[in-house]
Amino acid sequence: AFFTTALLFSWADRREKEENMSEKDALLSGAPRQVTTSYSGSSDGKSENDIDIEITASEAAEKQKDERLRRYASQSAIRKFFRYCGPGLLASMAFLDPGNLESDLQAGAYTGYGQMWTLLLATCVGLFFQIVSLRLGCVSGEGLATRCRREYGKEPSIVLWLINEVSVLASDMQEVIGTAIAINILSGLPLWAGILITGADTLTFLLLHKFGIRKVEFVFGVFIIAMVACFFVNYAEVQVNGTALGQGFVPNLPNYATLQAVGTFGAIVMPQNLFLHSHIVLSREIDRTSAAAIKEANHYLSLDITLSLAISFAINLAVVGAFAQSFFSSDCASHYLDLGQNSACLPSSAVSSFVLPQNVTCTADYLTPTLVEEGTSFVCAPISLETAGDALVPTLGRTGLIIWAVGLLASGQASTVSGTMVGQFIVEGFLKMKLSSWMRVLIVRIITIALCLALAFAYSVPGVSIDVVDEWLNVLQSLMLPFAVTPLVIFTSRRELMGRFKNHIVVTVLAWMLNAILLAMNLYLVITSFSYSSWTSCLAFTVGAAIYTLLVLLLFLPLLPLSVRNKFVRTPFSSSSSVASVAPSSPTYLLSKGGSINSPDMVERKVKAKRVGGEMKLETPK
Repeated sequence: AFFTTALLFSWADRREKEENMSEKDALLSGAPRQVTTSYSGSSDGKSENDIDIEITASEAAEKQKDERLRRYASQSAIRKFFRYCGPGLLASMAFLDPGNLESDLQAGAYTGYGQMWTLLLATCVGLFFQIVSLRLGCVSGEGLATRCRREYGKEPSIVLWLINEVSVLASDMQEVIGTAIAINILSGLPLWAGILITGADTLTFLLLHKFGIRKVEFVFGVFIIAMVACFFVNYAEVQVNGTALGQGFVPNLPNYATLQAVGTFGAIVMPQNLFLHSHIVLSREIDRTSAAAIKEANHYLSLDITLSLAISFAINLAVVGAFAQSFFSSDCASHYLDLGQNSACLPSSAVSSFVLPQNVTCTADYLTPTLVEEGTSFVCAPISLETAGDALVPTLGRTGLIIWAVGLLASGQASTVSGTMVGQFIVEGFLKMKLSSWMRVLIVRIITIALCLALAFAYSVPGVSIDVVDEWLNVLQSLMLPFAVTPLVIFTSRRELMGRFKNHIVVTVLAWMLNAILLAMNLYLVITSFSYSSWTSCLAFTVGAAIYTLLVLLLFLPLLPLSVRNKFVRTPFSSSSSVASVAPSSPTYLLSKGGSINSPDMVERKVKAKRVGGEMKLETPK
């Protein structure tokens, strides 16, 4: 599988380079492009003046464009797919990060096979929003963060940046902790040493960016293959009950599974992943002046993310199935109300430090007796990333432990790289700030490692698990989801931005319904996880809920009239400031007076522009 993937990516990359070289030669052989402009009116930037701009291109450029379109149209479907394939692999890592793996193993160990339908439904919801996200990038030529800055203005964008940066930081902490746990299992190094190693090797993986996005996508493919191999080996070794697995896709929600089902949605549908996907599709060359080309890009990129998430679902299913087969017990599930929390049937030797005070003995419902070491006793206890490896030893041996750790390590490393990329996109989009990858990683990694080191030392006391923090980080990220989904639905439902590719009314209604349901589920998760033991905690919860409500209402700012929107920003919006700009395709045609037209397809066409606030604004051609 590794060599097949390598050959496919190498072949597609070689063909793309050959095509780019032929295009470059054709462009150099022609006459230079010519741009003529004429304008009239005041230049003080306060009045609006209509400017007629006539753009002409050389005959060589026209022939080069026609040849490119003809060649693309004659490609086979397989070649076209591999041309667009890749962004889905990067986006799928948010469905396979250490936080998701912990949610998977807990879902299997706490609820058995009964919540397979929840995992499938959560993946489908994630796929729905990922497709909407990539369509925004394909059609508009802008990522979600960049569009937010254009629509919300400077001050609200800073607030949204802070909120989403907290989400990225929380995800970074999960990835660092998960990788450190894997290093601890494989090498015996303490958690704090694994955290330092994780922070250092991130800079190593950033060197991949120097070789192009296709190389990064190939490495992600290797990580996913490693996870498939590791997790399915353990899946096969525990001899999963196929009948019980199939019955798990029938909707059923007992009381002990409610909280876990809500947590599954919170772990899989990640807000920062929508920013990542809408930006990463911009790495593909798309003729955004051609409706057929945009439709083709949407089709193949949607197929790319669908196949990638199908693989991620299979990996998540393997983790849930392996831990359900090994550690689910109806004895522990029946004591859910008595114990006050979910628990799994774990070997007592693996959880002696974390066993519940009640010390309830149990028997795993599906575990094959021949896999258990003689003399092993089981008790009901919570399970996490930190204890999962030791729990596997009495059933799968030391080999099963190492295989689990290697898969966890691959998950943590790949998620670290994707987290670095989404952080870069968010900073550049919301703040219009260009930071080199290593500078951004250095700043964020120092903060992340400092927090993780503090947690590692704070939770180094025997009997206390650092995975408690991991669970709270999942809750925090679930609260951030509306701050990515709401702007995404608003933007993709606007005809002036998306044109004929705007969301269908059914898609829009479904998106708003899912957004409201996810918000309600996440609030339920927070309310059930919060302690109301004192008046100070109740006051803190009330104040936090009020601030959160105001921030959610801020997300609907683009739907308000301009007169109302201008009260929230220092720089007033104009009637043309949120009109869809011409897609930023390359090359760029510079105009006088600081304006720009970026579409090479505006050839021999007159367009109307307005000068607003000292900046050239183009109206969408009718």
